[in-house]
Amino acid sequence: AGGKKDEAMRLVTFGLSDRMAVAPVEVAHAWPFVLGAAALASLYALAGAAFVGGTLDPAVGGHNPLEVIAHGVPLVIGPHARNFADLVADLRQAEGLAVAADPAGIERHLAGLAAGGAEARGMVARAAGVVAQHQGALARTLSLLRPFLETAGGGPRPER
Repeated sequence: AGGKKDEAMRLVTFGLSDRMAVAPVEVAHAWPFVLGAAALASLYALAGAAFVGGTLDPAVGGHNPLEVIAHGVPLVIGPHARNFADLVADLRQAEGLAVAADPAGIERHLAGLAAGGAEARGMVARAAGVVAQHQGALARTLSLLRPFLETAGGGPRPER
């Protein structure tokens, strides 16, 4: 009776904990809505595109977009991402994500990106490029701090 909606829910709930709350979003494409951060990372790997929650509410300020990007999935967010403002600004500049102002915009972006066409592949590649630019930050920071740490600690520290 439910067709695509029932199939989507079957796929989303397969193997999830009973503590996980799963409910369909009532839209034409029956996008699943999942509550519970623990399961999200594994679900992103199965997604054709993903919306990162908390970005429609300025009081929340968004959730981690890196979890989606790490799985090579096109990313859609809302307009409020202050918790990851620097990263989101870089992703926006590189066109490595889509920004939607409302649920209708989310649905429109997800429907277009989930098909996996050239737009989605380009977005994923650009997002991966932004992440690559930021990799190694810890090593660079420690390299800059090493002279101060050596002076304060009475000598060189062993390399790790």
